[in-house]
Amino acid sequence: MAPDGQDGAFAGYGDFQYTDSPPYYDMTRVLASGTIDGSSSTEGLLVAQPETVVKGDGGAFLATISPDGPYQPADPDAFLSLRQSRPGPGWTDFYEYHPQIAWAWYGDIGLAPASDGGCVFFWSQVTERFGLFARRSGMYFVRLSAGARTVAGRVVVLK
Repeated sequence: MAPDGQDGAFAGYGDFQYTDSPPYYDMTRVLASGTIDGSSSTEGLLVAQPETVVKGDGGAFLATISPDGPYQPADPDAFLSLRQSRPGPGWTDFYEYHPQIAWAWYGDIGLAPASDGGCVFFWSQVTERFGLFARRSGMYFVRLSAGARTVAGRVVVLK
């Protein structure tokens, strides 16, 4: 549960849609009147702990992760996902995946609010790109470190 900043709240819950697949995680907005606002709700696969940030406009960001590739047929690929409800113009959901079987790709994720109503999505990666990375509200990527090649204070924009 998290307040929506407009006298309502967001409720997060697991939604088991199929018996042989990971559950979905739904973030549903409930208005002060008690009615559900479907236009402000969002969902993602629930494999590890989801991260959420409530926006001031009654929407929310939802980040989800599956750190490893599939071990069994119904398992999801390794993936990172950042979605939002009530997206502004030009927003595109972020989704990166890797289908390699039983291969570790990611460590953990984090989501932090930004002062302009956006968010910063952080993740650690252990294959191909090594280090801690961030994405700022769908506008760009920033490399914060690169494992053994890290240069203190250096920020590189990836395209």
